[in-house]
Amino acid sequence: MIQIVLLRMWRERRLMIILFAGLCLVTAFLALGPQYVRAIAAAEFESQLNRVTTNTLRIDLINERLIDPSIQEAIRTSLGSRVTESHPFMSTPGAVCGFQYDPANPAQFGAPTTTTGCYFVYAYPEQDELFTVVEGRTPISESPSGHVEALITTGMQADSGWEVGKVLIYGEDRNTAIHIEIVGIAQPNLPEDHPFWEGQYLFDEFTFYFTDIDARQERGIIVPVEDYLGSVQDAGAGTIFNWRIIIDRESIGAAEIDSVQAELDSLTASIRDEYPSMEIFSTLDDLLRRFQESVASAQPPITFLSMLVLVLLLYNTVTIAGLIQEQQIHE
Repeated sequence: MIQIVLLRMWRERRLMIILFAGLCLVTAFLALGPQYVRAIAAAEFESQLNRVTTNTLRIDLINERLIDPSIQEAIRTSLGSRVTESHPFMSTPGAVCGFQYDPANPAQFGAPTTTTGCYFVYAYPEQDELFTVVEGRTPISESPSGHVEALITTGMQADSGWEVGKVLIYGEDRNTAIHIEIVGIAQPNLPEDHPFWEGQYLFDEFTFYFTDIDARQERGIIVPVEDYLGSVQDAGAGTIFNWRIIIDRESIGAAEIDSVQAELDSLTASIRDEYPSMEIFSTLDDLLRRFQESVASAQPPITFLSMLVLVLLLYNTVTIAGLIQEQQIHE
């Protein structure tokens, strides 16, 4: 009996080859369909990743209170070698104006600077790592002069014309406004176009139009952390505590999508334990989410197409079997 079956299969080998080829094709399509979808989505992910700027590959941890340096360990544990830079800083949510300063009457507050110039104040716990003083000296906290001492960058000096010794009055309330004195000019140790500096007005003046034709210049200055958390914060309008993480572009690819997502989830979970209200902003997370959504949305059409091919194969199988049976009956 087996010999007859094998003989019949050999005599109809062309039909059997077509049948087996179809079975193999459908089996492969059903088994590898999800991988096809993932490969196409991964290619699109790589394309999007190549189009983004390095500024996109950053994570901002923003909190309402000072972030403890111990968070660095959680960052290192979760993201490891993917991190190129990781630094905290604090800043005012927006520009804060002040009053005009008259050296002849230092105790007097002049007219408000609302229409002439306002200030962004920053403080960096790792200031010595991020800046090198090239003129003047490093600010000290609680200066004997009673002024808050500050740095500006070489770019801001060139743009504003400010020099060491410049004094300004910071704060819009006369009861809490303070004097800030520029005591040093600093060069950033990271390039000015580095993504860490994104959104920080340190290197040139920012022109703000408060009407259609009227504008004022807004400038960034750097003060010691202790002074910022004291008189500067009292004179300003709130504080943003930020820990910025820069991700290495070369460490992210389609093959690492799952591991990167797992690492980001791990970082979020470890941060939430200590800082429940911390806000985490990451455009990288958006890219990963879009990739996962594209894979999920492509699964139903692929499954439908696979089932359609399977139905066609079954139809062909029945047709071929019927032809073979007719030939056998005739014989």
